[in-house]
Amino acid sequence: MNISATRINRWESCRLAYKFHYIDMMPQARADHLELGTVVHSALEKVGKMLAEGKQPMTVDGLNAYKEAYQHSGLSGLTLFGEGQAMVGKYLDAQNPWPTVNHAELGFNISIPGTEHQLTGFIDRVDLTERGLEVIDYKTGHLIPTFAEVNASLQLRLYAAALRSLYWPQKAWPARLVLLRHGIEQTVTYTDRDLDEALDYAAVTATQIELAKEYPANVGAACANCPFRTNCHAYIDATKQSAEAWGRDLAAGDLDATAKERERLVGVIKALTTRKDELEEAIRVELENVPEIHAGGMRYRFSQVASVSYPGPQVVELLQRASGRDVMWDVVSVEKSKVEAIAKELKKSLPENEAWALEVSLEALAETRYSSRFTATKVKP
Repeated sequence: MNISATRINRWESCRLAYKFHYIDMMPQARADHLELGTVVHSALEKVGKMLAEGKQPMTVDGLNAYKEAYQHSGLSGLTLFGEGQAMVGKYLDAQNPWPTVNHAELGFNISIPGTEHQLTGFIDRVDLTERGLEVIDYKTGHLIPTFAEVNASLQLRLYAAALRSLYWPQKAWPARLVLLRHGIEQTVTYTDRDLDEALDYAAVTATQIELAKEYPANVGAACANCPFRTNCHAYIDATKQSAEAWGRDLAAGDLDATAKERERLVGVIKALTTRKDELEEAIRVELENVPEIHAGGMRYRFSQVASVSYPGPQVVELLQRASGRDVMWDVVSVEKSKVEAIAKELKKSLPENEAWALEVSLEALAETRYSSRFTATKVKP
């Protein structure tokens, strides 16, 4: 059978979702964040192909490609549009000099040695570097994976294995994960043994899928973004039964039961929140035409909410007078969105070299803070 990193990921996360997707061929509900990722990838693919052809593109070429792809996507909303445009623009602006691109959106279909299975997929970009061929994979999500998570990536390992099959041997196989939303790149290097292990796992999983007789649901956090959740009886039952957990005493020392209940509730809560947002959006659309709506015993309307801000120079002067000391840097911080908006306007009137220098200087001044987050990752058997 044909197997890919995407298929394996779907199988690992939920076998019922795999059945809905690949066996029943069930239509999927559109997810804006996934659609935006496709649009961004399309724009960068066009730039990558220009580079592979020996051309020297400009950032504007990528932005124009983004606009064109967005127009045909069916997406809407200024915030969403701006998110994608910023990811494309910032990434291309940072490419100085341009990389040596061997191929963009490289499709592959290779035999997994010793099996009848075929490994398929598409690699976002393949660069030719001093270390040899390098896999480049774009991500548009919000989460920042750890180095260990990137190093263990089955997708990157299978992509590198595909390159090895299509091209020539190398001492090592570098791969780079580009987190477009955060301007972060994480590079790992794999050995031939790493690639062989990934291929073996892909083949074993493919056989496991072929032999499967049952497709149990895995109710959890992923349900919130599952395009099949409205057709999944396990998800529907979980949302109905979620109230049973409230007030239930925790079994002392039974961490397995505690962890399982936590993960089930996390999935239910995320799924319910997603559903609430969908319902709320439908009501918001109707409120664009009427001042308020009375339905289901509720009244819905847009209310004005006050927020307070202080004019910077006057406030600093007042506080300095009262305290007798310089308080400027105690109170001043500049929001990222405001800096970017001002810089964007300035760059329209500046020569290209000055605009580039401004952006570089701002990036050098910016401070990125990372906070630890509580994570729960499913352990593979």
